[in-house]
This record gives sequence, structure tokens and C-alpha cells, in this order.
Amino acid sequence: MDFENLPKGWLKKEDAKFLTELAGSVESLSGDFLEIGSWYGRSSVVIGKEAQRQGSLLFCVDTWNKEGWKKISKKLPKNRRSFQWEKVKDDVYQIFCENVDKNGLSRVITPIIGQSSEVRKKWSKPLRFIFIDGCHYYEFVKDDTRWRNFLVVNGIIAFHDYGGKSWTGVKKAVDETLDPDKHFRFFKQVGHLKSFRRIK
Repeated sequence: MDFENLPKGWLKKEDAKFLTELAGSVESLSGDFLEIGSWYGRSSVVIGKEAQRQGSLLFCVDTWNKEGWKKISKKLPKNRRSFQWEKVKDDVYQIFCENVDKNGLSRVITPIIGQSSEVRKKWSKPLRFIFIDGCHYYEFVKDDTRWRNFLVVNGIIAFHDYGGKSWTGVKKAVDETLDPDKHFRFFKQVGHLKSFRRIK
């Protein structure tokens, strides 16, 4: 894996290496890979390479557009609508697709345009690995933790930006949901990337 030439994004190189390790740890399991929140595809490429190596598929769920963010932000108080889409000049989805193609992952990665909660309502596939890096507000992270119900036994769910000062909602949602769930056990954490394994 070439960690020096990943698509642009916020995932640090150390996180990318850890993500590869986590995705690699589910090789013996059945099920597909899932990512919530893909943006330009930096983490998607990292996970996609592992899915490809394991002969599996990666489904990437994101709104990828201003309209999608508007729908999400309507559910938040005005003082918490901090994301400024007017500063984003790129066609984010197009760049994502280009990055997927450039890395030879077009047959591995399937983008699903939509809100995570809506996609989940129609989901039925078993999953071996889930990476949550969508909307970081508490309500949305808490809702995204419900994806864990699709994990096979010994599957991994990982959360980005856990414990960061800017996104306290991630830590709060994860602590409230995963820690008391007896089906899951803390697995590993590197920096602000925390993971859990399904044990039963």
C-alpha cells in the first residue's frame, strides 16, 4: 500500500496504516466492507485495497453534495451548522470516482449516494468491516452505530475522530453505545481511530 500517494483528505498517514491493519484482520471472515463518509476517497482507497486483496467488496455511503448536507443540517440547531459548503469548489463525487478509478478499484468499490440512516433501512448484506467517518455530530454518530447490527461475529467496527477536541460527539456516542453492548469488545486504538470487535 502506497501511503505517500493517497487521495487528499483528513486521514493521517498513521491512521491509514492502522486502517489497513484493521481491515486486514477480518480476512478469514465472510461479508463485505462498508464505509460511512467517503468525501474524496482517501480512506476508501485504503479500505478498498484490502477488500480487493480479500476478494470482497466495499460499499461507500455519502451524500457527496451540498443538497445532501442541507438535508442533514436541517436536523441541527442553527448554531451547530458549521460546515461551509460555499467554500467547497470541487465536484466532490466526481473526484471520488476519479480516485477510485485511478487506484484500480472500480470493480471493488460501490458508491451509494444518500444519508446513512436512509441507506441502512434497506440494507440486508452481512458485513465483516465497518468504518464510520460520516457526520460527526452526536445524533448522527449515535445513529451510525446501529450499523453494527450487520457485523458478522469477529467483524470489526472502527470510528474516526474518536476523542478529538473538535468532535466530542463522536466519543460520547461511541462510549454510550459500544461500551455497554455485550456483543462487542474494545479491540485497538491508534490516535483518534478506535475499533471494536463483535464477539457474539
